Amino acid sequence: MSAKNLYETLGVSKNASQEEIKRAYRKLARKYHPDVNPGDKKAEERFKELSAAFEVLEDPEKRKLYDELGDEAVKMHFDPESAKAYRQWREHVGSTRSRGPDVGTARGQEGFDFDLGDLFGDVFRSTGRTGHTVRDFGFGNRMSEVGVDVTAEMAVSFLEAMRGGQREIKLTKPAACRSCGGDGRVRAKERQECTECHGTGHAQVARGPLQFHGPCGVCGGTGRQPGPPCSACNGTGQVHETARLKVSIPPGVRDAQRIRLQGQGGPGRDGGAAGDLFLTVRVAPHPIWRREGDDLRLDAPVSVAEAMFGAEIEIPTLDGRVKLKVPPGSQSGSNLRLKGKGVPGRRGARAGDLLVNLVVTVPDATKDPDAARDAADRLQGLYDKDIRAALKVASETGT
Repeated sequence: MSAKNLYETLGVSKNASQEEIKRAYRKLARKYHPDVNPGDKKAEERFKELSAAFEVLEDPEKRKLYDELGDEAVKMHFDPESAKAYRQWREHVGSTRSRGPDVGTARGQEGFDFDLGDLFGDVFRSTGRTGHTVRDFGFGNRMSEVGVDVTAEMAVSFLEAMRGGQREIKLTKPAACRSCGGDGRVRAKERQECTECHGTGHAQVARGPLQFHGPCGVCGGTGRQPGPPCSACNGTGQVHETARLKVSIPPGVRDAQRIRLQGQGGPGRDGGAAGDLFLTVRVAPHPIWRREGDDLRLDAPVSVAEAMFGAEIEIPTLDGRVKLKVPPGSQSGSNLRLKGKGVPGRRGARAGDLLVNLVVTVPDATKDPDAARDAADRLQGLYDKDIRAALKVASETGT
């Protein structure tokens, strides 16, 4: 998602209104929906890109962060605290450049003291989602390691996706080793004092006029000599455990949409934050309703008499059965619309519509062939023109 401008993905300008963004998404989603393009992998990928872009731009808070920080907001998973730390670091870089090299203890623009090592650590602990150790920056500091993000799939029924709700899932995911506390080594209390930091767990490195503080590069901040690998986790600091988690399914969730469970991914190390769990939702098809963007569609059979003379029929909706008036003279394939009876709206947005496709259904003639033939012949006599005239090709009409 971050490799492409989200506004360009939906074909709208950066100043587009929320309604314009929604209209653009609906139009493109109908075109590239997997149900409309069965087996087309390119269309499926395009649909996923559209869904991911719409998920950001339809949310005013996410859109605000994306407009301000661009791809950095995507990398931060639109976390406000990460964005705050990033702004603080960016402001500090600008302020130190404007003051020149005569800097002792670094001070932010708001006048408070802070350690650049800590600040960099805060930013990259929040945004470094790969699980690698963030280290050095040319200053020799060893930073915390953010836990890896974990991905999984969650199957939901069509009605569950439309109505939302709570779901408990069970999955196997990385967890911190209890034997070593996630350190990968024998616990620090069983080891001797670190000779590099003399048990403080901290180190100080000077680069010109700046003083940087961080965890000791030898003991990793434990204050103890590095010990042998933990036998329970083979020195990795992690084991796999089965966890039960409660997931809130938002009403109207789309197929292939991702739900983020913050802090439920792989465990961090050296004080690093845990990663996130991303659940890709797989919505099962429904035997009656079909989703088209924020609208739902269903086929409603009607008799020949109901189509000819009009009728009031009952149809199912997400809110229960309702009565629908069929206009006289309706043809098979005619569409009727019930506003607000489609996919539920999110965050106060209007719900989609229910589109009813009329299907004229003839009776079973085998029950009384003679009566059926007599009725059909009399009905045939009511046609006053060739009903297939539009199907004649040019060579037949001489044009």
